[in-house]
Amino acid sequence: MFLFLEWILNLHYWFTCSSTVGISVVGTKCLIFAILVNYAVEVMKTGHNSGLGLSDWISTALGRPFLYSSTIPVIWMLKTIKRVSISRESSSWIPKLHISRATHTERASDRFDSQTPKIYIVMAYAVLGILLAACNHFDIYTVYLFNSAVGLPSYFLGQSLQIILNFRCKTFSGTYRLGPWFMFFGVILTMVQHIPNLFDHYNIDSGWSFPTFIELLLAGILAGQAATYPPASQQEDSDAE
Repeated sequence: MFLFLEWILNLHYWFTCSSTVGISVVGTKCLIFAILVNYAVEVMKTGHNSGLGLSDWISTALGRPFLYSSTIPVIWMLKTIKRVSISRESSSWIPKLHISRATHTERASDRFDSQTPKIYIVMAYAVLGILLAACNHFDIYTVYLFNSAVGLPSYFLGQSLQIILNFRCKTFSGTYRLGPWFMFFGVILTMVQHIPNLFDHYNIDSGWSFPTFIELLLAGILAGQAATYPPASQQEDSDAE
């Protein structure tokens, strides 16, 4: 329930977001990549479990709304970080895409975001990928390993880069301030479900995992920042390149 509410808030945030001030563009790209990898894994898992052919796999990828839902935020995330706006002239019914130039405050935010050397980002991604793949308890030939080694590191890295930018700017951005709290309590409830003696069923194969602890840690840090820092201003200034 909490994770679903966090997803709704996140979707609305990106749908209404009109500025990259306070938003880690690199971190957002990592999150987009992680979402797409997770979507690909879900499609492969569904197709593999059902023994589908190639054409059925394609129809599964394009025709399953519950799989589509995870990718919906990607459209608006790309719109925001690429500064794309949609307009329609009164003389034409065809909408037009317009790419805005970065404002002064957006350029200042980008400079803070670029202070993290790319080599550090690549190294962190590689280390996370190795650790998460090593902690994967599924068969090494399954799609779960692919998600652990490729998708999850990108997701955690994206969250971490946003945390770093929040710290540098002393503002909170990347989602609504309630979002991290929903995520935090959602992860807590997920972990509680695997505590024996509290529930009738306890599956030791799906107990507390290393990725779960990382997600809880990142959600806790973001929740703390949401409670401490003011939200980044989304008001557009007129100074553009």
